[in-house]
Amino acid sequence: MVGAGNGLEVDFIFDRLSNDHSVNGENVKQKLDDILSEYFSPYSGAIVNVFGILVAWENGRLVPYEIKISGAHPSILPLSATQLCIGIDAAEAIAQYLLKKINYTELPWEAATQYAIAIMKEVSREVDGVGRLEEFGFDVLVFLDNGVVRKKLNYKIDSAAIGVRLDIIEEVSSQFDSQEIVIESGGN
Repeated sequence: MVGAGNGLEVDFIFDRLSNDHSVNGENVKQKLDDILSEYFSPYSGAIVNVFGILVAWENGRLVPYEIKISGAHPSILPLSATQLCIGIDAAEAIAQYLLKKINYTELPWEAATQYAIAIMKEVSREVDGVGRLEEFGFDVLVFLDNGVVRKKLNYKIDSAAIGVRLDIIEEVSSQFDSQEIVIESGGN
């Protein structure tokens, strides 16, 4: 799961999920639904803006969801877009525009990841409130067609050799479906 928006609210959601040791890939969507409904019922007047992506494991395959919390109205909906940027309006508009310039599904994952990093760097230069690579680092998570999951937390080195810097997450690498998903979040 990655999140953007009000940092305190994102932290609250992540803390609740990570502290519940019964959460796994198969029940994470339901657990998140429970957290959001419990949290927003007593605080219905809260002004919250949180955007996120959740990748769950359902029926033997990865299922991506888009998370939106606007005001006191949370929603978790299936994600059909192959490319998506989440976050504050200006950052989202710039990134979505740049994402549409290239068909990333035709590129090797290392090149697609470099484009995603370049887009985030450009957005961070143009939009206040988006953390910069060199200052805050980016978290990068890549799901490959062969089932391998690679990650790099707090990635700060602007280099074309990203592939050798991503660690394989042995615990969750398995045979996913054939769709490659690249998820990245900015620092902060």
